[in-house]
Amino acid sequence: FSSSLRKQTRSQPKFYCIDHALARSNGFWQGDGLTTSHELMICAELRRRGKELFYWRSEKDFEVDFIVTKAGKPVQAIQASYSIEDPQTRERELRALIAANTELGVKELTIITHYEHSEVKIDGAVVRIVPFLFWATGLI
Repeated sequence: FSSSLRKQTRSQPKFYCIDHALARSNGFWQGDGLTTSHELMICAELRRRGKELFYWRSEKDFEVDFIVTKAGKPVQAIQASYSIEDPQTRERELRALIAANTELGVKELTIITHYEHSEVKIDGAVVRIVPFLFWATGLI
């Protein structure tokens, strides 16, 4: 995501395959199966909901998996992480969302995990950590 159309057209696109089996059999699979599958399911659910999606990279090279926009303005930043038990992973995901909050002004910050459910307050911002199943079914 960038407010500059020129930067958007020059950036590298990020591709998601909706069919997990097709992705695995044709070599689109990256990393471990759980992490990739988790991110693909979140993308599919966001697309099903009709969301306008981008990914975003900060000036300090932090990446946010999904920036949801409304009328061309970023309204939500979502990180897809199967687990954030590892302190380094947790810090990386939080740092990227805080950067989106600071640089883009996004207020709704979310990490979608496999099972963790909590809320973290950092630098005046609130990051919701929600399990995929609750998020996808609308229970949260």
